[in-house]
Amino acid sequence: MIEGVPRGLGYIMMMHHVLPEGASGMPVDKKLNITPAKLESFIEQASYKYEFIHLEQVPDRIKHPTKKKFMVFTFDDGFQSVYINAFDILKKHHVPFTIFVSTGFTGIRCNTYQATGPHELGLSTEELLEINACPLATIGGHTINHPRLPLLSTSKIHEEIFININNLKTILNKTINTFAYPYGYYDKNVLNVIHDLRDDLKVCVLASGGVVSTMSNNCFLLPRLNLDDETSIHKLSHWRNTYMGFQ
Repeated sequence: MIEGVPRGLGYIMMMHHVLPEGASGMPVDKKLNITPAKLESFIEQASYKYEFIHLEQVPDRIKHPTKKKFMVFTFDDGFQSVYINAFDILKKHHVPFTIFVSTGFTGIRCNTYQATGPHELGLSTEELLEINACPLATIGGHTINHPRLPLLSTSKIHEEIFININNLKTILNKTINTFAYPYGYYDKNVLNVIHDLRDDLKVCVLASGGVVSTMSNNCFLLPRLNLDDETSIHKLSHWRNTYMGFQ
């Protein structure tokens, strides 16, 4: 490692829907979907180059980097297709993962993004409990209604985040220590509310930004990279090696 040059440490991958091609509920923007076959293929290929870790382990890996790069898998919104089409794949390959749940969508059809046909169902409480019982799984907060938080008043920001976190605490009977900003949007008012939850929250993630590096010193603003059917391990390696001179 060259002194003074930031070192790429790993990726936090972001997904939303996990639907086979042509399925009902498919988002118009195909970057919001990964097919089950692609997800499994990507995991199999990535396992040779990356160590799969829990999201909550990232702060320690930033402080104490290892030679092998890490990879984290995350799913936004809490769509039922993650339970139906991804859960068994993740368990089969022993892959830790985090699902960020918007509790206002639990058990109803989510309309966060435009879809080709009926909008996809959100996870039911029973499905959430089953997933939460898996040691590979982490359930994180994602607000109640998936709003663009900077457009809200401070009181509404507080309501969206605090009620979401408390609802998940009640359902799962555990502390919620991860959070994803809807659309990746935040401002100082949003960060102030997040700061009020710092005793519980340990990691918060954006919706873009790419590589987690030795310069990722704010664990409430960690970058992610979208994972869809067009993502490949080769592209990841090329992107990491050329992004801002990361090693």
